[in-house]
Amino acid sequence: RILDIYETQDGTVWFGTNGGGLYSYNRDAKDFERLELKDYNLTYVNAIFEPTKNELWLSSKQGVLKIDRTTDEFIDLPRTMVCWKTF
Repeated sequence: RILDIYETQDGTVWFGTNGGGLYSYNRDAKDFERLELKDYNLTYVNAIFEPTKNELWLSSKQGVLKIDRTTDEFIDLPRTMVCWKTF
């Protein structure tokens, strides 16, 4: 089930799902891709936000993730560290 759809500045369309994780859609290639994060099981994404180019913030059951799209590095902010509200 899709919980959020968000289009970033570069035209990529992102889909946050309940159980399936995070997917991106490249319109030029007409291709869907599931985002895989090393050592992190991202299955539930209920909100997506891009405050600056190539930076995604995700709200999930685990907490909030900040992802650098140029390096695929991420910072995990657990639920205990975040004032828990969907942004």
